Amino acid sequence: MNIKGSHEAFWWSLFSVGGVVSAMVVPVLVFATIVGPGLGWDVFADAMRYDRLSRLLGNQLVKMGLFVVIALSLFHAFHRIRHLITDLHVPVPGMPVAALSYLLAIVGTVVAAIVLWLM
Repeated sequence: MNIKGSHEAFWWSLFSVGGVVSAMVVPVLVFATIVGPGLGWDVFADAMRYDRLSRLLGNQLVKMGLFVVIALSLFHAFHRIRHLITDLHVPVPGMPVAALSYLLAIVGTVVAAIVLWLM
């Protein structure tokens, strides 16, 4: 018995998990790294000093957390872009768009892994 399944469920699961992670973590990261220091709040401005960030990013758990957030956010974004192109009826074949979108997400994930590894 040969059962052929679709890989679409895998991509949709990465999309949904990436959406949840992006919605919960990214706003906090943006506020803590951009908005808070920009407003001059001492807690955030002190936390953004080079020595503190260097020490924080030296922790392997922090690197793993950043990697997960970046990777899942990339898969969420490129899956959304792929389906946006499809929903707008852009006259391009579906398979190359899907392959390119997931390839870009994978490349971005690999680049994030390399950058975090070298830190």
